[in-house]
Amino acid sequence: MRHLARVQIIKTVAPIPGKDRIGYITFNNCNWRVIGEKFLKSGDKVIYIEYDSILPEIPAFEFLRKRCWSEKYRGFKIGCMKMFNMVSYGLLLTHESVKDIIPAADWEHYQEGDDLTGLLQVRKIEDDEVVVSQKARPPFIPKTDETRAEVLPFLFDEQWQELPVYCTVKVDGQNVNFALYHGRFSISSRNSLLYDEELDKAKQELIPENRRRFHEASVFHEMACKYALASTIDAYGLINCVVQCEQAGPGIQGNKMGLADNTLFIFNLFDIQEQRYRSWEAIKQFSQNAEIPTVPFIEETTFHWKTIDELYEYSRGTYPNGHAREGVVIRASGAGNYLPLPEADMNGCWSFKIINPVYLLKG
Repeated sequence: MRHLARVQIIKTVAPIPGKDRIGYITFNNCNWRVIGEKFLKSGDKVIYIEYDSILPEIPAFEFLRKRCWSEKYRGFKIGCMKMFNMVSYGLLLTHESVKDIIPAADWEHYQEGDDLTGLLQVRKIEDDEVVVSQKARPPFIPKTDETRAEVLPFLFDEQWQELPVYCTVKVDGQNVNFALYHGRFSISSRNSLLYDEELDKAKQELIPENRRRFHEASVFHEMACKYALASTIDAYGLINCVVQCEQAGPGIQGNKMGLADNTLFIFNLFDIQEQRYRSWEAIKQFSQNAEIPTVPFIEETTFHWKTIDELYEYSRGTYPNGHAREGVVIRASGAGNYLPLPEADMNGCWSFKIINPVYLLKG
């Protein structure tokens, strides 16, 4: 689970030229930056709310109604904004804002890094996806919550400099999971199980000739037909494995890549048995055999970034059609059949994403 609301200790409050009441704030224990009240000072204990979060419609957050209310999400949507040439990533709250939820006596006991997501009823936008199935995503399929660079305070420690990594473009699409497990083939969205049949039946009906018919059901089924995925995954021997992809194209997330047809982009092979993610080499080999593209590859390099600003600069760029790309994913490449195991707060493997500020502000 991502920690959307955490107790943080202010590190710095930088002045904003010409503004007496607000400053640019950083924290001790993460790389987020946010515009906040200038009366705050180094060492103050506050609450930080990540962007792309939804706060509930309760009195404590009514002050956000004019700027942040979302009818779609029936709550207050926290986003990014650019003010005075500075990007504010999320929302900073003082205890005064939530004193009706967290009594002063309790607030004294909270420590830096404590998670307040549940207490403040903060939701993640992705989890408000329209549920297209009454069945939940199977527990053996991991959620693809790529860790944000900003929540990794250790990222720029000396020990990671020169670590071999590979970098890929983050595709702005829709997550889909195709799994072959215990003789059954399944398709899952981020939250829902959409298809689950015996492998032989799946191989017979999820074929290119049935693409148009399955398009009526959903693009998830259509993609399984387009690439004959039940047969392809079985033929390649990916037993007890999950193929995780982004699907993008006309009608999906505004088709920011400008694709002429719905397309899959592979970014993960997850070994259910080992509970490990397969290496980039394994992903490339399957991609070539299955004739399914991977997410766009940028480069293999070593970890050489020294600050979050350097990563923001690296994330900038466009898709081939000129639209600002969503960002990049950076992963330790290591050696062997699997990706290196995660560090603290990383999800599943040593990797993280950095979102392009231009993309964020346009969104």
